[in-house]
Amino acid sequence: MSSEARSAMSKRIRYEEGNVLSSSSDAPDHTQLPDLFDFSVNLLAHNSREDLERCIQSISRHAGQHRIELVIIDNGSTDDSLPYLQNLARRGTLFTAQGQPLGLQVLFADHNMGFAAGRNATMRASRGRYVVLMDTSIEVAGPIWEPLAMTLADPSIGVVGPYGLVTHDLREFHEATTPDVDAIEGYLMAFRRALLPEVGWIDERFRFYRLMDIHFSFFFKTSGYRAVTMPLVAERVKKHPHREWHSLSEDERAARSKKNYDIFRDRWHHGQSLLVTNFNPQHQWCGHDHPNHLEGMHSHPTHELPPPGTLHTHMHHHWPDHSHEHPHYHHIKRS
Repeated sequence: MSSEARSAMSKRIRYEEGNVLSSSSDAPDHTQLPDLFDFSVNLLAHNSREDLERCIQSISRHAGQHRIELVIIDNGSTDDSLPYLQNLARRGTLFTAQGQPLGLQVLFADHNMGFAAGRNATMRASRGRYVVLMDTSIEVAGPIWEPLAMTLADPSIGVVGPYGLVTHDLREFHEATTPDVDAIEGYLMAFRRALLPEVGWIDERFRFYRLMDIHFSFFFKTSGYRAVTMPLVAERVKKHPHREWHSLSEDERAARSKKNYDIFRDRWHHGQSLLVTNFNPQHQWCGHDHPNHLEGMHSHPTHELPPPGTLHTHMHHHWPDHSHEHPHYHHIKRS
């Protein structure tokens, strides 16, 4: 079958099943509706039938008694992911190993919208108290839902997952050895659905998945929430090779990663104050009207002041994600 014929057949299958999207905003908007499930597990399929089926089956085996829905988008697949998802959409529901029903929404994109747009579509459609962005390379191997819910019950925590990253310079990221991290890796990211209006949607310039997870994590951090890793969950999932990464040449990986890093760096180049290594609650002076900010009515003991007419500088933090030094003068107040 030619590529043109395969593409035409793919579109026909999608339109027959309904829920066809041309953009993420075409997905049903459930963000303001009440929770119907404990968890909405979001899966993105793109030419990954084997991984997708393994992931879904593992969720079904280890769902326990939790109310879980699967929100799946086919993002322009041309392999046998389509008939598999078509069959799921017709069935309308799945069952756990314990015989409990799993909620199911299957969305079909009429083209490959890109990774971030696919994620936004499934988040928009979700009806669970907690949204779990799961990569299809993940296989659930034990009970993960209760630990996720218990950790996310802490209002100071925004996003959690089994794998986290830290950085000292916003250039090199390393696997974390402590619970509090700078970013949660996108293999599994979980958060309260109620936070979506606050943290916002993912930048859809991220057509490739790499660094999108770091970028999205920083929106939780800049909103004042912690990003926390969960070793217990890491013990209860299995991470298989990432199919898209291994399908690309080294040059393609480098080019796509560089493009995504530029998007990240453009937004967060001033985000050092968000990093775990730099966190100091005393330095979070929010807003330009804070008395410790530039031109605010702050003062120093006489011995701290430079000679008259000499610029003085120190760090100002006027948003949680932004800090910089302002050179300024101090004037002696005479009574």
